Amino acid sequence: MIEVEKKISIQTDDERARLLKGAIFLYEIVNEDVYVDDSHYSLSTRNWWLRTRNGTFELKVPIHHPVSSMTTYEELETDGAIAQALGLPTDTPLGAALERAGYRPVGTIRTTRKKYQLGKIHLDLDESDYGLSTYTLAEIELMVENDDAIPNATATIEMFCRERGVALDHTRGKVLEFLFRYRPEHYAALVKAGVAGTKTS
Repeated sequence: MIEVEKKISIQTDDERARLLKGAIFLYEIVNEDVYVDDSHYSLSTRNWWLRTRNGTFELKVPIHHPVSSMTTYEELETDGAIAQALGLPTDTPLGAALERAGYRPVGTIRTTRKKYQLGKIHLDLDESDYGLSTYTLAEIELMVENDDAIPNATATIEMFCRERGVALDHTRGKVLEFLFRYRPEHYAALVKAGVAGTKTS
């Protein structure tokens, strides 16, 4: 599946209420994400995001679509698919293969997520705990099966935001915000690579 999403900064209770009007609350979950990269930041400087979420590996690989202003990723959720994408042996436990290849944790983020749904649109309200500070944002998401559906998903999310008076300004996601605050060298490498400081980061 392909994830098309827009991150939104939530500053006031009124903004939160407008965003969630008519949405159905699904559940609340706490996720502990440990992000992984090597010393050269070879994954994140390509906008690839490898993490364990509650102990399970996930890899988000960007899909560049010429008419989409949204962040669009393919999500790989099996160890075999992740190993293959990274060029690692598939007959070795993924954690061990990553360690041998020089990958290491670069940050841990604990996030309390409240999930809502409005039709096909998924709304996630996240409060991320960085240990020394917190960060709150919303993610508006649509899941699609192929590239052809990306423009329509993009238009749907943009219309949803306009109808609710939600600004489509650039907002850093939780991992970029963490790196911005606490890993300035890593964040600078992302800016140089064009991953951070752009409308799609």
